[in-house]
Amino acid sequence: MLGIALMVGELYEALKLAQIPDDKARAAATAVADFERRIGKIETLVSVNTAVLAMNTALVIAVAGRLFQFF
Repeated sequence: MLGIALMVGELYEALKLAQIPDDKARAAATAVADFERRIGKIETLVSVNTAVLAMNTALVIAVAGRLFQFF
């Protein structure tokens, strides 16, 4: 999380060096921070969904194997 804060701080500083007004530079840095937070949540959800999919696939294979062993 500190890396994101540092990056947003660097963005703010870069915008200030580009002579962007302070309120607009803060708004842009805040928007980037919010975007980073949302992307982090999405990455977490994708990881969880991948794990659930793997468990479901293993269960289906186990059930199918058990079912077809009688044929």
